[in-house]
Amino acid sequence: MTTEGQTPGTTGKEAEVIQLLLEEYRALRAEITQRVTERVQIVAAAGVGAVILTAAGGFSFGKPHLYAAFGVVLFALAWSRKGARDMAELGRHVRGLEIRINALAAEAYGVGDVLSWELTSERLRRRRTSIGPIDSGGSYL
Repeated sequence: MTTEGQTPGTTGKEAEVIQLLLEEYRALRAEITQRVTERVQIVAAAGVGAVILTAAGGFSFGKPHLYAAFGVVLFALAWSRKGARDMAELGRHVRGLEIRINALAAEAYGVGDVLSWELTSERLRRRRTSIGPIDSGGSYL
């Protein structure tokens, strides 16, 4: 006898594991979204600050305002680069979760890919940035 939401031959364990993994998936996706928003806001604020510093001191290389503005922009870009590496790590973890959730869903319910955003975007990103074989007639950009 099966309970509601289960298919014959499966236990409730797969459903529980899928639910736990989905909670982690949702939390990581929310964290990625928050980090992207923060990154854009920090870089925009640094750009505005650099413009204000430059405008306040003039565009002369003999005044420290221009150098301070340049430093602010460099700091924001370095911070943004570190944040991008952290988000790439989160993305790899999310892709791993997608693979696990899809495998469990296929085992428990006989369905195909339930989650595919990270895996699909990774495939597209690799296709856009990789160089294909010369005889394939593919894009080289």
